[in-house]
Amino acid sequence: MNDLSQTQGQPNIGVVAAGARLCVYSLPEGEVRIAWPARLSPESFEEIQVWLGLVASQMARAAGTKVERKRRRRRPPVMSASGELFPAAAAPPNGGA
Repeated sequence: MNDLSQTQGQPNIGVVAAGARLCVYSLPEGEVRIAWPARLSPESFEEIQVWLGLVASQMARAAGTKVERKRRRRRPPVMSASGELFPAAAAPPNGGA
C-alpha cells in the first residue's frame, strides 16, 4: 500500500505523476482510487461531475441500494429595466439596462 491511503476516515489527496492528482479512500472491501489532471477547465469539470454521477449509480447497483438525486435549484428570473422577465441563464444583454 502506498502512502496516499486514507487516514481515519479522511481521503488522502496527493500527486501521482507530473500534472496529475490522486485521491485514495480505503474501505473494508478495498481502496477506491480516482486520478485526474491537476488542471481542469470548467467544461471538463462539468463533464467529470456527470461521469461521477454515473459511476455512483453503478456502485449503488453493486451495493444493492439507490443513489439519491439532488434536485437542482432554479435560479430566480432576471428582470430587465423594461420589466421583462428572463430565465437566469438567458439574461438580457447588458444586464437588461
